[in-house]
Amino acid sequence: MATAVFWISALVALLGGFGVVLSREPIRSVLSLVLVMLALAVQYLLLSAQFLFAVQVIVYAGAVMVLFLFVIALLGPRREMPSRRLRFQFPLAILFVALLAGAGFGLLQGIHLRTPLSGSSRPISTRSS
Repeated sequence: MATAVFWISALVALLGGFGVVLSREPIRSVLSLVLVMLALAVQYLLLSAQFLFAVQVIVYAGAVMVLFLFVIALLGPRREMPSRRLRFQFPLAILFVALLAGAGFGLLQGIHLRTPLSGSSRPISTRSS
């Protein structure tokens, strides 16, 4: 039963995340974010973290998201004017992605993984000398 609840809440959180990113209207985006916060609260409840569940529901999904909704409703969800792209925006994006990938590759080159030695494992002694 807990596995089914986990997968359902994980699916709800994923769909809510897609709703946040893909929604064109800010009100719907914030409501999708509330859905993600509630799904995360269910995940906390499955981990037997009742305090985090209560904090997630009361503080984040209750207070912070309602504040976001209030501010968006107060300011009015106006349509933004379409902006012009920079002339070299796509080549610059490719360059920055390549630099970031190169930096990540360079950082990962210094990591050496090894298997533990099988003969060196011995029990820890609890006696004091």
